[in-house]
Amino acid sequence: MRFYGAIVLLLSATVVAEDEPTKGHWRYYPVEHGTPEIEVPSDEVLLKVVPPLRKEPHFSDEAYELGVALWWADHGQILFGEQPPTVEDLRREPVLRSPPGEDEPLVMCWWGLVDARAVSVVPKASPFQVTVRKVDFARRYVPTPWDGVEVEGGRVIGFASFIPEVGYAEGRKGENTVFWLNVHVPVGTAPGSYELPLDIIIHQVKQFEVIAKVEVLPFEVPAADIAYGMYFRGVGPGKFMRSRHATPEHLRKYWRDMARHGMTSISWYASYSGPDVLDEHGNVRPLNGHPAVTALEEMRDAGLIRPGIPIMWLGSNIIPYPESARQVQNELTKRGLPELLAYGTDEPQVNEEDRASFEAMRPLRKYMRNVTAINDHGAIAYADLIDVWVVHGGRITPALQELAAEKGAEIWTYDHTIRGHGNATRARFYAGLYTWALNLKGNYYWCYAEGFSWEGDRNTTHDFVLPSDSGPVPTVAWEARREGVEDYRLLRLLESRIKANANVREADEGRRYLDNLRSRVSWDLIQGMPLSAYPYDGPQVHPMCPNFEPAELSQIRERLFDYLLALP
Repeated sequence: MRFYGAIVLLLSATVVAEDEPTKGHWRYYPVEHGTPEIEVPSDEVLLKVVPPLRKEPHFSDEAYELGVALWWADHGQILFGEQPPTVEDLRREPVLRSPPGEDEPLVMCWWGLVDARAVSVVPKASPFQVTVRKVDFARRYVPTPWDGVEVEGGRVIGFASFIPEVGYAEGRKGENTVFWLNVHVPVGTAPGSYELPLDIIIHQVKQFEVIAKVEVLPFEVPAADIAYGMYFRGVGPGKFMRSRHATPEHLRKYWRDMARHGMTSISWYASYSGPDVLDEHGNVRPLNGHPAVTALEEMRDAGLIRPGIPIMWLGSNIIPYPESARQVQNELTKRGLPELLAYGTDEPQVNEEDRASFEAMRPLRKYMRNVTAINDHGAIAYADLIDVWVVHGGRITPALQELAAEKGAEIWTYDHTIRGHGNATRARFYAGLYTWALNLKGNYYWCYAEGFSWEGDRNTTHDFVLPSDSGPVPTVAWEARREGVEDYRLLRLLESRIKANANVREADEGRRYLDNLRSRVSWDLIQGMPLSAYPYDGPQVHPMCPNFEPAELSQIRERLFDYLLALP
């Protein structure tokens, strides 16, 4: 009989006595604290995590002549290296709609019909800036062996991962070669239809042109009004990055990259001991020119942070000095910097020691709200002691939301149990529909980048970006997260337009559409997920958008555009 300790139960949000048995079901996430040993399911059950492999559709004579078949992917769906396109995929046109000021993806795919057929993509006389990136596929056997046990009957799956800036690739038979084209539509672009010509070279011999179409819409979308951020410990003492990738020049690239991906908040400073803005007696050091404050000012100048949206201060050294905390916040406010939230014990257990750590923060809360990442059980236990509950995605039950409202607490969400690489559907849904429907005030991920680099070790688990000598190398999930934030911004914009046009028929139709959309969003993100022994198999193959098909995310975007165009 085999047992696996990292697959855990999803406990009820109801607090139970320590000696009372709890019922639950498979959680599929690794949880550090108090993980019980649970019997692993049979091989037959574990094999259900392997997505069925489709048969190839009929391709055109031209495709067989070229040795590759062109198709355009929906960027909101999960890409697998060995999964052939569907008939619907082959029919999809390279068309996108975008408001000014946005970055939008076009995903060009080539299915290999022969071995080693090279493909090059070059934007030609484009009216917009176009960045061409090649999707790398990280291949591994699924079900992934865990604890030395391999389940027979699986197969190797190519998970879409990093997308370096490359416009050339050599494809192989039975595999996808994928280029992720980022189209930047500048602020102020006139509404209308534009053509985006692309030169394609096949096997360095056959050259032809593909025309993508871009419709620029006649409205801009305000930035998100909540805290979208990434845990990031790349600044200051104890930073988890190579020194050459943590220079001021590189850091400014990261701030611009986060801002361009819709982020509005950040966790401040590398170490959980916080920046050294206090001396050994708890007095505030001079802040003019202080490296930590300079970093915040550069984040502000890059458009990443702004007044009105809080940021996390990973700094426990301020807790005994509430008056100093007030002074620091006042000084930062004068500089046009946001509210700081004092970070408490990270992912606390429910015990007397961790309770005491939050009790010690009571005097500080008079001047500075506190925050921490926490599970639902901890949030319930410490409901009176924490101002902002950053609750793990998939654990924000209606009962927990009612409790937060009763206590006057804000609920944010975070996730540290999903690889930052390939599940585009999950990344988009979590940032967009899920956050909007649950009325959350913040959405974070662990993490932006730490400890790995493009020129060195790329075997990262959680990073959404890899630092490189030339700048950040994104993943497919990082690009999809931006699309989710844009979904949220469009939903909020439509809500405001509906409110401003309450007596217009189109507003009433839009309100009913949004009400139905919100009613379909489930707090339980793992609903329907297949069981897996390796903790990242399920979250990488399962779209984690319960009650929605992945293709719906792009369809919803189009409906939002239509409603916004119909309202003044």
